[in-house]
This record gives sequence, C-alpha cells and structure tokens, in this order.
Amino acid sequence: MIYTYTTQAGIRLAIGRIPRQSIDQFLADHPQPEPPTKTVMAWGDVEEHVPVWDDPEYRMEMQAYYLQIGREQFDLITPALTILPGREPDADLVEMQAAGIAGSSPADTLRYGVLVEDGDVTAVVAEVFYRSTVTQRGIDEAAAGYAATWMDKPVLASKLPELPAEYAQSYRDRVAARFCGYTWNGFCDLAGPEQSACVAFYLIEQRLGWLASKLK
Repeated sequence: MIYTYTTQAGIRLAIGRIPRQSIDQFLADHPQPEPPTKTVMAWGDVEEHVPVWDDPEYRMEMQAYYLQIGREQFDLITPALTILPGREPDADLVEMQAAGIAGSSPADTLRYGVLVEDGDVTAVVAEVFYRSTVTQRGIDEAAAGYAATWMDKPVLASKLPELPAEYAQSYRDRVAARFCGYTWNGFCDLAGPEQSACVAFYLIEQRLGWLASKLK
C-alpha cells in the first residue's frame, strides 16, 4: 500500500520506508547532550546527583542539537520520498539553486522546494519513522487492536514498580524481537507497524505476567 501526503503547498509525496538499521545508526551518531548535575541531600542524608535541566549552557547545546538533527534528517528520509506528478516544487527553488542558497540534491529539493513548512516536515518525518521502525503510535495502535485489559483497564495502563535499571529503546526492541521468535535482521525487515505490534505484544505479555503474579 502506497501512502501519499499532500504538503501545504499542494505537492503530493509518496512515502515509503527506510531500513531500520539506518535510523538506529543515525540516532547512535547523534547522541543528545548530557545535562550538568548538582549534588543534593536526599532522605537519610544520602547524596544524590540530579540533572540541571534549566542550565543556560545546556539549553543552548540542546537548541544546537535539534537544529543539527533537523538539517541532517532530510538526508536520512530522502530515500523514502517520491514527488508524485502534479504540481512541481516552487519555481523560486531554481533561483535559489542558481544563487547558491540551495543545492541540487534530492534532500535540498525537499528542504527548499517541498517541505518548507514546519508542519509538513514534522508530519513527513513522523510518517517515515512510523513505516520504518518502532514508534509509540504503532505500539498504541497495536495495543488497541489486541484489546488486552486487566480489571476493565488497558493492560499497558497498569504501572509497574520502578526498578533501578535503565536501557535504550533498541535494547527493549531486541528483547521483543527474540520474544516473538525473530532474528534481529528478520525483525528489522518487518514494516514499522509490524515491529511495533511485536513490541506491544511483548510489553502486554510481560505486564500480564506481572499482574497475574500479584494474585498468587
């Protein structure tokens, strides 16, 4: 099924997918800046290091980070986009290219001639990711389809106790892939919604197992 999107300028795009591995590598190559920390005294006179989210220098680093991500993600998503016949990109793009303001690569055409509105950029990037990898949107859709409830409430709405463990989403996805019987490469070959459905299934199974253990 080909998904099409019409930009605010009236240009139609066909949106496909890109390899999951490309997205993972892109995110690995662009780690978010770490906030500074400060030491506070917690209960029992125990020292804790907490992040300082409003540190001015850190906020500037985050602004620069998002600007860089915004520029480079065009190159990432370009292979998934096709400009469909119909209205062509704005003729001003030709003048911008001649003046050296815009390049002639497919990414530049998207940046300067097609996806010129913030709303278009956000929508198209989200759609490419949705079709290529695990997303919260995909997990929510799959969970709604599974209709798994506990005490008449969605299973995933039940809170688990907080554990002193942290891990990246990619680790969770690898565990879910193994749980569903896929090799990692086989899992990555799935379309984004199928990857998300696998993760949703894994999360629901784990949550149901924990809830059931409380009845014993």
